[in-house]
Amino acid sequence: MAIVKSEKYSIIFTTKIFTKATRQNSYGCSTKVYTVVTKDIDNIRGINMSKNSDIKNAVRKTREWKEFRQNLIEQQKVDPITGRKLTKGCNCHHLDLDIDHYDQFNDERQVMLNRQSHEVVHFFYGDERHRKDWRPMVKGLIEVLERMDSYK
Repeated sequence: MAIVKSEKYSIIFTTKIFTKATRQNSYGCSTKVYTVVTKDIDNIRGINMSKNSDIKNAVRKTREWKEFRQNLIEQQKVDPITGRKLTKGCNCHHLDLDIDHYDQFNDERQVMLNRQSHEVVHFFYGDERHRKDWRPMVKGLIEVLERMDSYK
């Protein structure tokens, strides 16, 4: 879902409609787009994602966060998924996805992951809005990789 906000309107696109709409005109709008007029923007489904991003960005700008992150990189040194050295653009992945706990800096709540590992984790697990049951997906992945091994 994508949301475009202005002072009076919030336009909510479903993924399918948004994809079609972006091909139709430069504004990303079509006749199939739903427009919601509201003064209470917080009640629109999906707006919390924007608030969560604002909270995360504010935390990431603090000196405490930057120091904590750097210390975690120095302690961990390698990506626990790949065993490779952490790269410059590595991500601090929060094991507890509750936004209310985002500012709790604790070695047990965060783990450093290289970008691709971080993307894979969220691909399998989801995010704060859309949790997934990762177990069957990982089982399927293992089955495919084992089949690939048979062709070595």
